[in-house]
Amino acid sequence: MGSRPDPGHVQATLDIGAPAAADIPAAAAVDQPPVPHTWREAWRLECEARYLMRKPMEARKAHYAGVLEKRGEAARNELIAEVNRQWALANPL
Repeated sequence: MGSRPDPGHVQATLDIGAPAAADIPAAAAVDQPPVPHTWREAWRLECEARYLMRKPMEARKAHYAGVLEKRGEAARNELIAEVNRQWALANPL
């Protein structure tokens, strides 16, 4: 078996990589989005709407009732509006 690298050597190798946070210009940090777009609430809403628009009306009504119960009327109305928007995008005139 080979010998293991010295832990000090490994640490030194890792420290050479990325610059310290203090070395990154403030403008560069501001220009970066805080989270990937697929983690955002708008993306979740769009995905849920695309999923629902392919379901039969009865399944959608049941889902809307669950949203009303758990998330409230505003969330249900937002979801219905997004389903309608996604439908219009998928089925242009």
